[in-house]
Amino acid sequence: MAIKQDNTYFTPVKKRTSIGNSSRSKPKNKSKRLNFKKYNRQGKWVVARNGERMTKETTNDSSYQIQLLNEINKKVSSQRNEAHNRIAQLEIIIESNKREIQALKAELEGNKLFKENNKKDK
Repeated sequence: MAIKQDNTYFTPVKKRTSIGNSSRSKPKNKSKRLNFKKYNRQGKWVVARNGERMTKETTNDSSYQIQLLNEINKKVSSQRNEAHNRIAQLEIIIESNKREIQALKAELEGNKLFKENNKKDK
């Protein structure tokens, strides 16, 4: 039986496992590479609040997550209160500026009337 010869040349693409979206690294199992531990009981480290280092096991703790949520809620509510206070201050400033503008307009009207009366008297 004769072997059919194909004269087309195929250039193979090197396989590469890297974390990213390049065409050479898309089909690989990147999550397996990210979660690789060389030794048993090694743990994967995650940077937590205030620069502390904690393992994934501690970040999965529900009480820790509740504590983080409470801290976030406190921060958001304090920021919201500060924003409301600032808005109230700005509204007061706007009202005082409006009153000042009205007083200046009234003064200008009064000056115009005074000048007109002086011209009529002369």
